[in-house]
Amino acid sequence: GTTQSFLVAAAGYFTQKLWRTIPTSSFVQNFNLVAVGNNLLSNPGFDECTVHTPYTTTPDYWTVAPARVFGKESFWADNPYPGYEAYIHSGAEAAGLMASSAASVPIPTDASISQTVGVQPGAFYVAKVWARVYDEGGGWYEGSDQKAALVIEQLNLGGAVIDSHKEYVTNFADWQQLSYGFTTLPSTVMVRISGWAHLINDYDSTFDRAVFDDFELNGPAGAPLPTLFGMVTSGGAPLAGATITLPYDPPYGGSTTTASDGTWSLNPPSGTLYVDATKAGYYPARAVTSVPRSTPLNFGLVAIGNNILTNAGFDGPSPKEGWSEMTIGPGNGYARDEMNWVAPAQVYSNYNAMALFAAYNVPAGQWIYQRVPVVGGTSYTAKCKTKIWVPTGVASVWGTLGDDQVAGLLIKEYNAAGELILEHPLVASNELSTWEELSYTFNAQPNAATIAVGPYVYMIEDSSIGYPAYGWQRASFDDVELNGQLGPWGLSGTVRCAGVPVSGAKVAVTIGGVTTNYITNSSGRYVATVPYGASCSIRVSKAGYYPVVKSTAIQGEMVVDFDLFEVNGNLLFNPNFDDPAGWSSGGWAYSGNVWPETNTAQWGQAFFYSEPQAVYMRGPNIDSRIYQDVLVQPGKSYTASVKFMPAKDPRYGTVWGTDPNQTAALYVQELDANKANVGSEQRVWATVTVDNINQWQTLTYTIPATQSNTRYVRVGGFSHMVDNYDANLSRAIFDNFSLVGDGVSGSAVGDLKTMADNASVRVTGKVVTARFNGYFYIEEPDRSSGIRVTGDADVGDRVDVLGRMGTVSGERVINATNIIQRSTGPELKPLGVNNRSCNVGLSSVGLRLTVWGRVVSVNTAGGFFMITDGSSPSLKVYGSATVGDYVTVTGVLGAEKPGDTVIPVMRSVTVATVAE
Repeated sequence: GTTQSFLVAAAGYFTQKLWRTIPTSSFVQNFNLVAVGNNLLSNPGFDECTVHTPYTTTPDYWTVAPARVFGKESFWADNPYPGYEAYIHSGAEAAGLMASSAASVPIPTDASISQTVGVQPGAFYVAKVWARVYDEGGGWYEGSDQKAALVIEQLNLGGAVIDSHKEYVTNFADWQQLSYGFTTLPSTVMVRISGWAHLINDYDSTFDRAVFDDFELNGPAGAPLPTLFGMVTSGGAPLAGATITLPYDPPYGGSTTTASDGTWSLNPPSGTLYVDATKAGYYPARAVTSVPRSTPLNFGLVAIGNNILTNAGFDGPSPKEGWSEMTIGPGNGYARDEMNWVAPAQVYSNYNAMALFAAYNVPAGQWIYQRVPVVGGTSYTAKCKTKIWVPTGVASVWGTLGDDQVAGLLIKEYNAAGELILEHPLVASNELSTWEELSYTFNAQPNAATIAVGPYVYMIEDSSIGYPAYGWQRASFDDVELNGQLGPWGLSGTVRCAGVPVSGAKVAVTIGGVTTNYITNSSGRYVATVPYGASCSIRVSKAGYYPVVKSTAIQGEMVVDFDLFEVNGNLLFNPNFDDPAGWSSGGWAYSGNVWPETNTAQWGQAFFYSEPQAVYMRGPNIDSRIYQDVLVQPGKSYTASVKFMPAKDPRYGTVWGTDPNQTAALYVQELDANKANVGSEQRVWATVTVDNINQWQTLTYTIPATQSNTRYVRVGGFSHMVDNYDANLSRAIFDNFSLVGDGVSGSAVGDLKTMADNASVRVTGKVVTARFNGYFYIEEPDRSSGIRVTGDADVGDRVDVLGRMGTVSGERVINATNIIQRSTGPELKPLGVNNRSCNVGLSSVGLRLTVWGRVVSVNTAGGFFMITDGSSPSLKVYGSATVGDYVTVTGVLGAEKPGDTVIPVMRSVTVATVAE
């Protein structure tokens, strides 16, 4: 009375599995196995089924298209109807294709069951299958539109069909073996073999179906496929010359270019990788995939054409790159990219799109947009693809047009002063569950300077209803366009400190790994040359100020201003959380619930005393701290301070100023050499009333004299937050910490070179002697030793460096996490040494030197030449010179390890030829 599975397997034969209900008496069950031979298919007779029910479950190794057109023939054997029989050619199973109105299959329909296998190009293969049609409905006859066939399709690396053939069923009364022999094309790497049927009768009334069993594809096995392969197309046509790169796989470093048919392949090791597809004139696309793959990873790049938007399909390395967003209304609106959000992803092209929704607190709207420069009075056309997704089982007002819940394209025009001059009517979607295109053509106002355009949603129901059981209802958008003339663009700004312009500041603009430096003028202003649509990292630095970095996408006349924070004896690293190394770098530690303030910008207004970053602490009902430990001298006075704000969102309430349990403070603690407490912790409590919420206040504490055993002072912020941040965005914000007093000299440079790699180091008051691409050199003021440091600083700067020791090609380096350019001064003059002094005796590596000698050889490709002054073997110099010249070289002596031995190398700053 039980249902059991019988599995029969033998080497050289296809496995057969049978499900059977055991009768009350003994029985005999025979099996007739099919030899594998040269058949390349798996489970060709559908007898190796791992699932017995339901009867529509797709057989292992096979693919059914469209869904709900397949039925196992064993259903008829297990559930016989009078006058109907199961069609099984051999074994216990076969595959039936049918069009069922009850299963919502459209009639007529094309149905198929297929398998794809690797083959060799230029080889001969024979495909076979046994086929039979059930003809109760009278739809199978010569000349009928109801047909069945064996289909053979040759595929290239991208899975594109490059050759196709059908062998039709002609016997409508019995089994018929269909067979086709063929030679694969030179670019064929796979073959898809299918049982196919065009069905015009409803299975639910006629039981008409096409049955297939015992497929064969005989021939030589294909070579192993690459671990990663695919095809790039545009508009459905192959795209040659596109570049495929693996941006975050440095050990493999893979990249390739698509062939004339758009195909590409790489062989990275196993893992999860990002894959980028790019070509000039097209929007880039990115995918995330596991390697190895058995199916193609294809891209459909979208031509830029007249579209003046950047990252229009949200397929760039950062999905929101180039986009801004705004929450509209009292509730919580969100924009999330589909790739990294809740499945199932709704994507029109490539592998990403943008989902807009409101949740937890509704109603709310969300607008994600780009503001681009335009030419007033000219014509523009805005477009996008959009669809609504509502999880099965969740009731929704989506699809009810005319209510307040809407999705579409929102377009606004602004004048040169940035003032809104026109908001166009919403280009509303029809709220369909399938992709639709929105399109709107208009003439820009004569005084329009910029247009903001992008997807918009306003929801009156909570998208989170039904999650996690069902998923998030949302409006998804892809491939946004604004076609028309692009207006003028550029990048400029002013660098200030406490409102005063800072001249001579270095503004380093990095685009695609290439950095261009600009210097602010007497008014603190800089003007940079940048391409439209570029994503820029802008780092501003000057001796006596903490460095600041911001990022932006160039979408018009971009003005990016900076407000620097003076060092002024401050002993802290990264006191304003603006360092390029990250908000928590520089020795900060924290506990509780501490976040960068930019995180709040996703949901409401963010606050900074000095942009672009601060830190905040959030509740509910938790103590949080952030602090930094600073080396100090005993018996000295130190003053700590911080800027603090009790913050709230204007849309919500808060207990700031009313609940005495919600508190914040600056705290200071003296520590001994082992960082044990010396004395008690001192706190300066913030004074908060209902009238000073969202206002900055300064908290200050002075230590008159540190204790005799004090070696560190810990300075930080503390809060106890009662409010629930997730409900009202209430928080305690800290910015611009300071600890002023006598510092303690860090490690000597000479001592650092004996330390192990990854050892933590801190040096203070060293002199920058030379600057190269991505690194610079520092020396002790007394010229006793020098060392290489990763990062950026200017020659003559006096710097403090925090980082870890490392070794690059035999040369000891400090891998800096934070650099303070405390002041600037005169450059150190080079020390004159002969070649022998560079090779033997006390190490001169890291020192600014002048050497001389005759050029004996030049390696143009390597960018170096060799000199000798007769005192020792020749010395390697990076720079350019001519063989036979006698030169003087000023620079820094470095080191490298081309083999087993570390050798000295001069990294030149200047090379001068000596007249003879």
